[in-house]
Amino acid sequence: MKVLKVISDKNIIEEDIFALLSEGRPPSKRELLSKLVWPAEEVEPVLVRLLAEGKLVWHREGGGRKQSRLLTPGQLGWYKGRIQGSGKGYAFFIPEDEGASDIFLSASLLHGAMHNDIVLIEVGGKRPEAGREAFRGTKNDYRQKQRGKGGRNIKSAVQERPSGEVRQIIHRANRRVVGTYQKSGKCGLVTPDQKRLGSVITIGPRDNLRAGNGQKVVVEIIAWPKEDLPPQGKVIEILGRISDPNLDILTIIRHYDLAEEFTPAVIAEAQAAAHLTEEDKKGREDWRDQLLVTMDGADARDLDDAVSLSRTDTGNWLLGVHIADVAHYVRPGTLLDKEAKERATSIYFPDRVLPMLPPALSNGICSLNAAEDRLALSCIMEIDQEGRVVRHRIAETIIKVSYRLTYQEVNEGNTPEQLQSLLENYGKLMLILRDRRFADGAIDFNFGETKVIMGENGQVEQIEKREQGFGERIIEEMMIIANRTVATEYYSRQAPFLYRVHEAFRGDKLAEIEPILRRFGYYLPQGERISSARVQRLLEKAAGQPQETLISVLLLRAMSHACYDQRPLGHFALAMPYYSHFTSPIRRYPDLAIHRVIKTYLRLGSLKEETARRWTGEMTDIARHSSARERLAEEAEREAVKAKCCQYLSRRIGEEFSGRITGVNSYGFYVELENSIEGLVHARRLEDDYYHFNEEEFTLVGRRSGKTFALGDEVRVVVAAVDLEQRLIDFSLADEEKGEEIRLF
Repeated sequence: MKVLKVISDKNIIEEDIFALLSEGRPPSKRELLSKLVWPAEEVEPVLVRLLAEGKLVWHREGGGRKQSRLLTPGQLGWYKGRIQGSGKGYAFFIPEDEGASDIFLSASLLHGAMHNDIVLIEVGGKRPEAGREAFRGTKNDYRQKQRGKGGRNIKSAVQERPSGEVRQIIHRANRRVVGTYQKSGKCGLVTPDQKRLGSVITIGPRDNLRAGNGQKVVVEIIAWPKEDLPPQGKVIEILGRISDPNLDILTIIRHYDLAEEFTPAVIAEAQAAAHLTEEDKKGREDWRDQLLVTMDGADARDLDDAVSLSRTDTGNWLLGVHIADVAHYVRPGTLLDKEAKERATSIYFPDRVLPMLPPALSNGICSLNAAEDRLALSCIMEIDQEGRVVRHRIAETIIKVSYRLTYQEVNEGNTPEQLQSLLENYGKLMLILRDRRFADGAIDFNFGETKVIMGENGQVEQIEKREQGFGERIIEEMMIIANRTVATEYYSRQAPFLYRVHEAFRGDKLAEIEPILRRFGYYLPQGERISSARVQRLLEKAAGQPQETLISVLLLRAMSHACYDQRPLGHFALAMPYYSHFTSPIRRYPDLAIHRVIKTYLRLGSLKEETARRWTGEMTDIARHSSARERLAEEAEREAVKAKCCQYLSRRIGEEFSGRITGVNSYGFYVELENSIEGLVHARRLEDDYYHFNEEEFTLVGRRSGKTFALGDEVRVVVAAVDLEQRLIDFSLADEEKGEEIRLF
């Protein structure tokens, strides 16, 4: 089938602008508008967006009264990317192109840019740097992200690094900052929790909201740093003191500027929509007499999916994946839809959820609660004994879930007797689908999940490491096959769509980790396309070895991050050419967006060309925004888990735990406890000897005793210190691990 290029009008205008820029002398605005065939009122918004995104810049050569002309950053030798602060004045520029080198920026050449700001820079000459602190050993600072966790091949040789200068700040990332307030004369100072921001924020005497010493506050920046002057701000909210057990999550919410509450207007729209009438049920397939079950975590309230399973006359499996029809209730252009689009995803913290949709929908009419009529969008698939979908159809349905099961019940076999046969068949199909997927080359990164169990008093009751069980694997395989089936169909229709894409290794990241892989006896060929099956074989070889976690982390971080795209770029880790997110429209906006496309095709059979162009443009915007929001949500969720782990251990200073060494570096080694909490045993706490780092073996070796700490070693550690603000945990070795102490004369 011939692939048609379908683009929106604004994309055509954008293409025409760039085509004009490539023809010769950069145009002035008047020249640009006169040469384009599009009306000025249509060009202006596109031009404003391209300038705001840093794809174009106005430049006046030589200054004076010369007319500004439109150029691309590339024509000026400028590059777009993100600032990564060091907390020590200087910073690094992280290019938008993941394969390009990071650039050193001295404090004097930042020109007011701060950590995480999006900027355009001009690259200058080379500057030698002998110190590791001002040197990025590779193009992605995994060392800094992981606090130097083992598995980092940091180059110690003196090298020359490119340096640069900020030319334009495109986006300010720190309009609101969370920090600790301290009085300073008549004024005040706020020290940001985000240490990479470096500078304190000055607060005027009328802008402190009567904050007291040591209180956590939210500051709004009112003047950005310039030259030697720090940023100025005003306190807009007092959060409390660090001893408050709920402050850690609230601080994270404010730091990431996450929306906690819905506006009254949005809530009113949700409540008005949260009704199921007999008219709504008309024209839908009725599945209410079929045996359907949901299977989720015990604390889940937003139940997106239900499944059904039977056998055909030919012995094939007939799998039904029934997904909440959220698109029926959330209509395009409403306040409810705009809010959901902006949030893009629900965010799950240990003690609360920030939902994409108000509870009237997310926990109410859209949730597939047992014994209640619900509207669904169902993907019905006939699957053969080899795990292949031989035929399928998608339909608007009315369903009634028979049983609400939890993963724990299924994993422990604590389910109703009448469901035993059904669950056995679920298991059989799961294994067939799983075997098919891995036969096709899928990668299995087997990382356990840290589960935080909260008590009624707001304190952490327990931290557990949860491995994927029988129930989780059943639902995972059924959702994956449904997502693949839906994506494949709508690719064949050439519909405007959103795909879940995962490209392979980023830039030359594989080359960077290759020396470490070789050091442990693993090999991935350079200079050729690496298949996902090849990566999976390497992971299988490493399974059960001391360096298993290290190898998995290195490979995962060398790969591109999965994201959304309107183009079917394929999913490397799943080894699938077409993949989508179809199964969670309550908590992910991309799922809701493609539900609307599917429902339109079900009713109309096709789209008008003008509608297809418009929807493709919308999908481009949704993909970009949803990918960014997903990354932010993931980072916030990780920080929340770290915060609760710190809170848990802060009450256990001096207690002993068993753990395993997961990372080794020059300043110590990381230990992961049996409950998955990780902390650092710093070299200064190894009092029995002087230890040096063996880079070849990734070990710490005692100079006198020869005692060695290596990846995979089991150790007993004591909780030595916990930094709640920085979310850092320090361990020391238990007495039986220390050995004989050195006596100094």
